[in-house]
Amino acid sequence: MKTKAMRQQLIQLGNGAHALAMQMLGNNDDATDAVHDAFVKVLNQPGAYNSKNGPLTPWFLRIVRNHCIDLIRRRRPGSVDVE
Repeated sequence: MKTKAMRQQLIQLGNGAHALAMQMLGNNDDATDAVHDAFVKVLNQPGAYNSKNGPLTPWFLRIVRNHCIDLIRRRRPGSVDVE
């Protein structure tokens, strides 16, 4: 998929991705950061998506979900931030 076409599809997914992140994180700022980070990750590696493995929407939402899970894990008391 060409980067420009992917970017257009991702823009259309923005609200749905933000809604998912809000459900998971419960904080608008964290949700916005999670979706932004997912956009950056995907757009920096456009070759990571392979349309033969399925549609873009679930793939991108899985990236958002995984990023939210990482943020939740970092919030836990006593967790160690390795960054």
